[in-house]
Amino acid sequence: MKNTLFILLLFIVANTTSVIAQEEETDRENKTTFGIRGGINGSFSRDFTEIEFHGGLFAETRLSKHWSIQNELNVSYGGVGNISLGVPIFIKYHFTDKFSVFGGPRLDVDISRGFITQFNDPTRLPSPVGLSAEIGAQYNITKRFFVEARYNYSIINTSRLNNNNLQIGFGFKF
Repeated sequence: MKNTLFILLLFIVANTTSVIAQEEETDRENKTTFGIRGGINGSFSRDFTEIEFHGGLFAETRLSKHWSIQNELNVSYGGVGNISLGVPIFIKYHFTDKFSVFGGPRLDVDISRGFITQFNDPTRLPSPVGLSAEIGAQYNITKRFFVEARYNYSIINTSRLNNNNLQIGFGFKF
């Protein structure tokens, strides 16, 4: 009788532990985290190098233990009055709770010039809307604070210059 009671108790404890672990895993999945981010950009081309500042908001939704989707709305400000919006959508892979890598497309909008562009006038700049590919890595210092590095490659430029940039930044999750 004692053996049967012991086996029954062991079975109940094992199932309870399994249910708790599954609930913790489910809590991690489909959870959306919001936050802010900012830092510096280094824009590079054959003709120039420029340092800019950026900041923005993000929302990250966990799909599973290792995968998430992150949407952002960022503003970059360059030293010559260039202001642009960046709207990336990233697929993110979490190696651990501390380290992740991400990549995806980014829509770039140059808001410092407005949206009026005439393509038949060669003296005018190209369209104020561009497309970039971006990859990066993020390290979580704590559950709320993180640092990150990104590389952005312009596919469709919003300027005459073919520029790419490197971003170093930090962020805070709410």
